[in-house]
Amino acid sequence: MTNYLDNLRTYETKLKGYITEDGMSSVLLHLLETIGTPNQYVLDIGALSYAGSNLAPVVDKFGMDFLFIDGNAPTTDERLHRHWITTENIISLLQKHNCATSMDCICIDIDNMDYWILKTILESGYTSNVLVLEFNPIWNNTESVVKPYKVSAKKKDEDTKKSSNYGASLLAFQSLLVRYGYRLIHITSSKLFNGPCNNAIFIKNEFDTADIFLDQKMAIDKVFPTPYIESYKKNGNLSKFNTSNIDKVKKELLKKWIVV
Repeated sequence: MTNYLDNLRTYETKLKGYITEDGMSSVLLHLLETIGTPNQYVLDIGALSYAGSNLAPVVDKFGMDFLFIDGNAPTTDERLHRHWITTENIISLLQKHNCATSMDCICIDIDNMDYWILKTILESGYTSNVLVLEFNPIWNNTESVVKPYKVSAKKKDEDTKKSSNYGASLLAFQSLLVRYGYRLIHITSSKLFNGPCNNAIFIKNEFDTADIFLDQKMAIDKVFPTPYIESYKKNGNLSKFNTSNIDKVKKELLKKWIVV
């Protein structure tokens, strides 16, 4: 008998009227149609724009309440809130905007301190049935590492330089989320745009009713078999590290990154 978590790749498709990446939104629609939306609330940190949010199609289909935040959000769109996100202010911002503590989906993509923001949210008692996270694909599945926290980190700053010096490895996210009762189930593919993808989906254990993803070591190796450097990071790596070789870049990063 087919399970709703089987062959998630087949649900990846572009949705008319939205500018979301890599089929993520269509997969989320499929998941939430099965799991349900009991909380009627979603959160997107790093939304950039309404139409560009992975969660906009979800909000529109299910008529949900939502909170979309971005440090560079257009001030003309009242559906988005413009705030620079830090571990120091994220909880007060969620409280300010009356964010639900139990949600149906959280998406985080802020190009740098994603791991630390997620950790702060979880430690503060917020929870979601589904999580969508951007990870740094340069690391393999035995490397649980994170860029040290820096409150002012930006992808174009002197420290990052649009290079691979951002975020956290997939294993770092997985190791954190296993402690909170989540399972890695999917990474979107490259079929909808040029180059591989590095957006991961996690769900609460209880929704993997057939235990398809019970073995999380097997799961991570299945969904992310080969690390790589994103094509648009190569020039940044040349500028910052004088190399775009994956092993040499990782060697430089490990001088400062934290093992978690």
